[in-house]
Amino acid sequence: MFWTDWGEVPKIERAGMDGGRKSRSIIVDKNIHWPNGLTIDYADNKIYWADAKEKYIASCDYDGGNHREVVAGEKILSHPFALTLSDRTLYWTDWQERSIFSCDKITGNNIHPIMQNIYSPMDIHVFSAGRQPSSKWLTMNTPTPLLFIQSPFPFIQSKSEIYSFKTV
Repeated sequence: MFWTDWGEVPKIERAGMDGGRKSRSIIVDKNIHWPNGLTIDYADNKIYWADAKEKYIASCDYDGGNHREVVAGEKILSHPFALTLSDRTLYWTDWQERSIFSCDKITGNNIHPIMQNIYSPMDIHVFSAGRQPSSKWLTMNTPTPLLFIQSPFPFIQSKSEIYSFKTV
């Protein structure tokens, strides 16, 4: 698991699912202040995060190596907050712009708004089989990948997304 911490010593950390100290490590602690959004790229074994104070979206390998900025600058990123991925497309919410934007996750090119005039866009997720890590536990004769976690919401039978929009 990965998480961000923007307390007195901002950083991004990782640990095994047991949270044990032996598997816990800091993977990013330089040039980071308000790491808001974090998403995992299972296809390329990377994480992506947004820093609202430093005005950038960056990525690195699971161990912190190969750190690089994908998108940067106050004109592009006013206050990035949440991130998600779908194939090669990176999506993020921006509190100040009250919008959802997208770009190419590799080059950072083709930045454009997907939705605008949204009141306080807090979070964003893509739900698809491609966003799940491969595992025999997630594909055992089930019609859709399931996480075996109880939810207060009724079980959704359809494979389609609840909210969807066509990307350009």
